[in-house]
Amino acid sequence: LSYVEFATQTLLPLTDYSERDLQLICEKAFHFTLPITQIENSIYYLELFHGPTSAFKDFGARFLAQCLQKELASKNHFNLGTASN
Repeated sequence: LSYVEFATQTLLPLTDYSERDLQLICEKAFHFTLPITQIENSIYYLELFHGPTSAFKDFGARFLAQCLQKELASKNHFNLGTASN
């Protein structure tokens, strides 16, 4: 199972996107190397510093950007609220 497939199946119940649309979003967002390392029989970890900027935020920010791009393509405007820590 690739990371794109895993992300698509994990996020599908949490969105209103079709499976195909969500898969395309994930393909565009996660097109960099995503090493998943097995520690034990059923325990794995994902190194989150392999994105374009070597920061864990690449995962969330790139996914959010693709979702926003999809929304902008289908609507002429929408409201966006943001917050930071």
